[in-house]
Amino acid sequence: MTEAYLTLKSVTTGYGKNNIIHRDINLDMAKGEILCLIGPNGVGKSTLLKTLAGVLPLLSGHIYIDGKEVPEGGRERARLIASVLTTPPMTEYMTVYDVVAGGRYAHTGSFDIHGDRDREIVSKALADTDTYKIRDKDLTELSDGQRQRVMIARALAMEPKLLVLDEPVSHLDIYYKQQVFDILKRSKKEGDITVIMSLHELTDVAEIADRVVALDAGGIALMGRPDEVMTDENIHNLFWRQDKIG
Repeated sequence: MTEAYLTLKSVTTGYGKNNIIHRDINLDMAKGEILCLIGPNGVGKSTLLKTLAGVLPLLSGHIYIDGKEVPEGGRERARLIASVLTTPPMTEYMTVYDVVAGGRYAHTGSFDIHGDRDREIVSKALADTDTYKIRDKDLTELSDGQRQRVMIARALAMEPKLLVLDEPVSHLDIYYKQQVFDILKRSKKEGDITVIMSLHELTDVAEIADRVVALDAGGIALMGRPDEVMTDENIHNLFWRQDKIG
């Protein structure tokens, strides 16, 4: 593997000292890499992603991007990490354009004034996710799939170094799912964004992932290329053995 761009060092995740999900998660990712988390329900995939996104506090350990420790919050962190989680932020009474443009807040300063470049980035994010034509609609008018694409557009508009996605295509039909994968593949090719995400469908993982991390109740159970991790034996042990999911 090439030099690490994202590093998780001895990371502990959970909901406080009495509800720790994982201890000592260690992981390195290369710039532009797409890494997928898999594993049974309840093993902490979302918890790890929420910790990376800053929604849950880091209980212990360190997260580095490009050799620098990620700050706990604020605009500086928002310029580094964008996320699309299963519980979207409250966006009632906002148009699609307003929601996506809000992704520029980390770059626009205290007065949130958008210049030409900000508007170009927002328009590109809308076009890339096929949401430009609905940019003037209120978010409450949209289907679940449309809202998901809007939130992905918002994350792209943030121009993050790391994109954190929790089940990002679960509400999308096959056309828009492929569109999202194409966006991620293009970003990987250009080297602009490093992606870590969870996916439910293993066929999707095989299509999009450069590497796979399989989590079980003990932490990282397996890590490697999709063809190395997603063997019949490994999938059986991970998802169907009672001592793994009980």
